[in-house]
Amino acid sequence: MAVAAGLGADVPFCLVGGRALVSGIGEIVEPMEDEPAEFLLVVPRLHVSTPAVYAAWDSLGGPTGELDNDLEPAALAAVPRLLWWRDLISDVSGRRPRLAGSGGTWWLEGDGVELAALRAAISAAILATGESALVRLVSAIPASRGR
Repeated sequence: MAVAAGLGADVPFCLVGGRALVSGIGEIVEPMEDEPAEFLLVVPRLHVSTPAVYAAWDSLGGPTGELDNDLEPAALAAVPRLLWWRDLISDVSGRRPRLAGSGGTWWLEGDGVELAALRAAISAAILATGESALVRLVSAIPASRGR
């Protein structure tokens, strides 16, 4: 795993596959029980530099994120426009979205019917602002791990 992490923070997870809790710089991968899940992804047209997010995380003293993503406070500091997107999604959905990794993509988990309605509402809200984002429903179906 240490060699894999040296290639990139996502590489150890790719070697394990499936559903996992990842910590450290990506080298600590704890497999979790597979279960079906549905997600709504909102990907704004923003550039989020991973090195800039990690630099912000260091300068902030290694903060802890509210929803299991310790990089979120640093991503918001590095790219303040992410906060606008988080607030838009929260206002429309009534739920606090989660940030994926070092940023860019916000996500909500739920059932397909609920998420389809949220997709339409969030897409309309984005269109009304003149901003642009990919808003997509994704179903994750458990698959056997490649171990």
